[in-house]
Amino acid sequence: MDLQRASSSSIALRIHWQVLVNKSLTFYRWVRQCTVKSPMSHEVTSGKRIHL
Repeated sequence: MDLQRASSSSIALRIHWQVLVNKSLTFYRWVRQCTVKSPMSHEVTSGKRIHL
């Protein structure tokens, strides 16, 4: 019983991490697009990258 619950929770964690990685990747691409559009926001994106 405990083993089954642990395996299901690990699968849920893996899915959670995949979603997080996907979100951060899309956010990173969006930030890059904004940076390409306006050089003024480059400082903000660099600060965000350090923060992430």
